[in-house]
Amino acid sequence: EQDHRLHLIGLAVHPHHQCRGIARRLMGRLSEIAQSRGLREMSLYTVEQTGNVPIFEKLGFVVMIRAAARDIASVTRQPLTEAFLVGPVEEQR
Repeated sequence: EQDHRLHLIGLAVHPHHQCRGIARRLMGRLSEIAQSRGLREMSLYTVEQTGNVPIFEKLGFVVMIRAAARDIASVTRQPLTEAFLVGPVEEQR
């Protein structure tokens, strides 16, 4: 938690189970947890080249910062870009 934010360290869905709404349900549960703690936002870092940024954008996250990844190496030795995203804690019905 960062004052008013629940910071996610990792979220993954096995490739055989992707595109079934599992990430959306996981994020919904995390929203419930954040909301119960009085938090207003969630945040995370991800590597652009993984293709995760558009997935989180569909879940309501916005890229706040993009920068060269310093602590992550590519197996192909290509430069990587790290993105910091912030999303709202959604009201659960």
